[in-house]
Amino acid sequence: MPAVRWWLRMESLAILVFVLVAFGSLDGRWGWFALLFLTPDLVILLYGLGSGIGGFAYNLVHSYGSAAVLALVGMAGGGSLWVAAAFILTAHIAMDRLLGIGFKVPGGTFRDTHLGPAPGIRNPDDGES
Repeated sequence: MPAVRWWLRMESLAILVFVLVAFGSLDGRWGWFALLFLTPDLVILLYGLGSGIGGFAYNLVHSYGSAAVLALVGMAGGGSLWVAAAFILTAHIAMDRLLGIGFKVPGGTFRDTHLGPAPGIRNPDDGES
């Protein structure tokens, strides 16, 4: 693994640990955390409308910027639920990056990310192996 990818993964690990500690300090409900942790991946269903729409939606949801917007909405409106959702989304994104799953590349397949091919993900046209 090139050094840059190693650094990105270590950064993601640090973010993940920070967010888990922060979520716990909010008196976070770990059952909700577990239930909602994978919900950002439901956006994958939009790939049924085409890789352009699916990739754009995936990248939008899997952006730290989107998590920041959720947190700001929560802080501005006094809604701790939004802040908790931002922490859950941030943890999900950090876990994806830690595993080597990044933003989807425009015009690429679901497996093609800015970090290289997503490990453990096969494209339908890869054939049987």
